[in-house]
Amino acid sequence: MLFTDIEGSTRLAARLGSGWAEVLADHHALVGGAIAAEGGFVDGTEGDAFFATFVDAVAAARAAVSSLRALRAHGWPAEVGELAVRMGLHVGYVERRRTGYVGLEVHRAARVSAAAHGGQLLLTSSARALIGDVVLSEPLGMH
Repeated sequence: MLFTDIEGSTRLAARLGSGWAEVLADHHALVGGAIAAEGGFVDGTEGDAFFATFVDAVAAARAAVSSLRALRAHGWPAEVGELAVRMGLHVGYVERRRTGYVGLEVHRAARVSAAAHGGQLLLTSSARALIGDVVLSEPLGMH
């Protein structure tokens, strides 16, 4: 499960006014495109946040890294600078219901994303164990 959101998006939206719509559209195209390219499924978006699921943790990690690189390389308006998107990746058992995925692991994945800083991808130990060396990572210890 991959959760993403733009750090400081409310302040940024207020500062950009009508320009926010284009920034948000570009963000959605870059992040959504990276998810789709790796075979992920966007389970939901809310404002500037994505919740995506993948069959494979390695594909999820590649999608996250790819989208962070695309966001960094994108030509954002001067008022934006670099768009700071934080991401969290977790694996665990969830159940698909009519209303979407449910289970404690969904909440855990969302909290991992919320703990990240803009431009950072945080992995849980369970995600890291499945990803191996596909994504270089730096251990931050237990949190």
